[in-house]
Amino acid sequence: MKKIAAILLTTFSTMLFAFTNSQEINGVKYDFNFDKAPQRAVSMSQFTTEIMLKLGLKDNMAGTAFLEEEIYPSVASAYKEVPVLADKWPSLEELLAADPDFVTGWEVAFKKGVDSKMIVKNKINMFVPQSSIDFNADLDTLFNDFLMFGKIFNKEKEAQDYVNSEKARVEEIKKSTAGKKEFTYFIYDSGTDKAFTVFEGFTPNLLKLINGKNILSGKGVEKTWGETSWEDVIAADPDYFIIVDYSTGIREETDSESKIKAIKANPKLNELKAVKNDKFIRVKLAEIVPGIRNVDFFEKVAKEVYQVNE
Repeated sequence: MKKIAAILLTTFSTMLFAFTNSQEINGVKYDFNFDKAPQRAVSMSQFTTEIMLKLGLKDNMAGTAFLEEEIYPSVASAYKEVPVLADKWPSLEELLAADPDFVTGWEVAFKKGVDSKMIVKNKINMFVPQSSIDFNADLDTLFNDFLMFGKIFNKEKEAQDYVNSEKARVEEIKKSTAGKKEFTYFIYDSGTDKAFTVFEGFTPNLLKLINGKNILSGKGVEKTWGETSWEDVIAADPDYFIIVDYSTGIREETDSESKIKAIKANPKLNELKAVKNDKFIRVKLAEIVPGIRNVDFFEKVAKEVYQVNE
């Protein structure tokens, strides 16, 4: 009787948990069926790695890959307990050797890394956060991604609690900057003859909440990242330069101080008010793309611009 009861309980629990998540990944629509929480998950991007670790999922992880920069301190201890499969993206063979039952990461990881079609062919479930796919993603998109991770791993309460705490922080920061003067900014990632920068999407949508205006938004350029001319930057004369720092990452771009030095030495740029007033905000890539660092970045910019909560 006890054995039958145990079987019935297991069956009932599976029925309660089971759900299907449909996603389009690299132009192909898939239906992923979940009947239990993954036990051997692999994250192919630092940003999804940090999300999973923040939700307390290290024991459900069989590996990580593509560490862009130093892991965030709040999850650094947990990160040390998860195997690293590759410095960048693992090969299909390296991925399969980890015996994963679930794979996540940015969409590009399943195009330039291991093709999503091959993962599906090997009957492995996937989830690509919508905040890394949607052109016009915002904080709500990101928070919904957290909730989906919670659903996939049967950690819905933990995910909801985290989202609620982050939303409360955002509201406090918004209150402290309400009615303040709008500020303009330019995000500088890299480039010399032209600047690689952000046009639309997640980061501009985030900074709109504290009166920030990207000088390149609303220009009809429907993409997140791309190149612009320095003439466009000069014409807009932004209040702030947001400088992306890769000094501790695996990328080969220069660090923020080298970029700032080059900007100040450029006779075309050194008369801009942001340059003359030394208004440079230094950020890591992981702060301005969807992940666990965004509200900290949001608060940092509010303090830099408006000197709030100091």
